Amino acid sequence: MSWIESISEDKYLEVLLIVSILLGCAYILISVIPKIPGLRKLTSVPFLFLVPMLLSNLNVLPINHSFYSPLQDFVLFSAIFFMVANIDIKVIARSLQPRLFILFFMGCIGTAIGGVLAYFLFTPLFGAEESALVAAATTAMYTGGSMNWVAVASALKMPATLSAAAFPVGIIVYTLYLTFIVSLKKGTLRERLDKWLGGDSSNNVFNPKSLKVSEKIRELQFSDFLKGFFYFSITYAVSIMLSKLLAPYVFIPVVLLITTLALVMGHFLKLKYLKGTPAFGEACLYFLLTIIGVQGNLVEALSNAPLLILFPIVIILVHIAVTLFLAKLLKTDTTTTLVTSIAAIGGGASAPVVAAVFDSRELIPVAIILGSLGYAVGTYIGVYLGFILLGTF
Repeated sequence: MSWIESISEDKYLEVLLIVSILLGCAYILISVIPKIPGLRKLTSVPFLFLVPMLLSNLNVLPINHSFYSPLQDFVLFSAIFFMVANIDIKVIARSLQPRLFILFFMGCIGTAIGGVLAYFLFTPLFGAEESALVAAATTAMYTGGSMNWVAVASALKMPATLSAAAFPVGIIVYTLYLTFIVSLKKGTLRERLDKWLGGDSSNNVFNPKSLKVSEKIRELQFSDFLKGFFYFSITYAVSIMLSKLLAPYVFIPVVLLITTLALVMGHFLKLKYLKGTPAFGEACLYFLLTIIGVQGNLVEALSNAPLLILFPIVIILVHIAVTLFLAKLLKTDTTTTLVTSIAAIGGGASAPVVAAVFDSRELIPVAIILGSLGYAVGTYIGVYLGFILLGTF
């Protein structure tokens, strides 16, 4: 029995204390980590995952609780809705040249190929089911960011312990890749890449005039919160009903239906004009990571992590190979290629940083747009790759 369970006889108080501690972890970590000199350049994501895991393994919080599953689903679907509903497909289509779309999507396909290769390479080590789950979730994470991992892990019902072991190593490899990209600003390797790719950085890949729609963005008002949660509740309910209605004919996870409906509702109901909706979705994502972390077994996670790191390494290497090959064919310059790559691997949060580091601030809108596109497509790629590898498609 955990400490929280021992001090609270009332179940409602117990749940409230658990939620409060997890939210407190998320708030403190994202506030403190950027202020620590040795950690300020790192993402807070691994800590959001590992600190709650420590608390549950030290019996401060329960590692198993009947409330975790419904809470995780609700927060996950909230994160998906409020982040995806803000995506403006029309602006994306008008803003980028076709070659950027091709490079981004082919890079995503390269990530998926890497997932398939990793599955076949490491099935003898981990077994077919575990290898399929890790390959699919890592592919999803490297096609838009952490939220896609959680969405795919939920849709494929990945065990919490496996997720707790595989997710942090994926973040570690991503962090190393980001560090490597940033290091290319100085040194001869970038010059060699420039020469080999033969790209022309003077070619415009972004059309600022296409973003006139951004003038319509305004601050959130009180009624907007009610409207946003109303639309979310409708989307959630319709997704569940559609999933059950289609079940006799085809299995479509609720998470895919919510992603699709969020794109549709965000476009037609103008949620993309509300400035605060992505921030609320990101807050839900951080909270979600603590919920998943608290359910992980630290001993099993540490024992499996050294070998599980092979999955993201193989997937990223294949992604790099495909992206560089396409970039050479499309004559895309080095900076644009790197921004496009990290937009897929790390999502919209890290890609603008790379653009700024390389003194290419004109690429920051490109990075944000491609990162948001990754949120939309990564879940589909990961889920259906998982179905294929598990033999359930």
